[in-house]
Amino acid sequence: MYEERTYRRDYISDDLKGFEVVVKETDLYICAKTDLSSEAIGLTLKYRAQIEGYIERYPEFQTSFLPLPFNLFAPSIIKDYPEAKLIMIATGPYLKPDFKIYNLILRLVKKRKVLETLDKLLKLFPEKSLLFFYKIVNRHHSNGPNDKRLSQWCAGQDIKAFLKISAGKGREIIDYATNIDNQIILGTIRNKTLILGGENDILMPLALSEKLKDLLIDSSLVVTAGEHFNVFNKEGLLKIEKFLAE
Repeated sequence: MYEERTYRRDYISDDLKGFEVVVKETDLYICAKTDLSSEAIGLTLKYRAQIEGYIERYPEFQTSFLPLPFNLFAPSIIKDYPEAKLIMIATGPYLKPDFKIYNLILRLVKKRKVLETLDKLLKLFPEKSLLFFYKIVNRHHSNGPNDKRLSQWCAGQDIKAFLKISAGKGREIIDYATNIDNQIILGTIRNKTLILGGENDILMPLALSEKLKDLLIDSSLVVTAGEHFNVFNKEGLLKIEKFLAE
């Protein structure tokens, strides 16, 4: 079911023109100095065609919650487009949250019985109660009204996703997320890369962004005051604009 992304209204700028680009499941909100709708639609169609072509060859890619064990999509794009510039936002070579309660929960839910029991218990609670608990665990430091609204919207989406996933599928995702280590792949990437890391990001701490920079051969790191959900802010947008223009 489609839900209007009301938080987008909070990021309208006087000096930038905002416009939406919607093509099938792709729903983008773009801010630029001029209306680039036609160009954006053209690029969206171009890259959707690549993804749809990949899905024709590997149908499992469309429904899998986990990377497939063959011909990973992102490394394939990088290999085919070595001159393309890469932008990595709020990420790292592996998952290592800087928050004790996250790490405790991750260790606990790796045990099948614990996860199944917790899954059944949490799904007894109404969505509003889960959202309240989620906000306590995922406290944020930003006090601006725009950040708060965006944080609340993201929290609501996370809760909805959790309610749709079975305990078994959740365990697969957790196992993958906590065991994956992309250091070897990252060390082979030669594309010029811009990394955006959040000073207050506890899910993907700044130390992981710095590690990412060390692994990527041609990369630069921009540190914003954001947290995981808002690392890509106006400051980051200006840096990206400059990076793409170079």
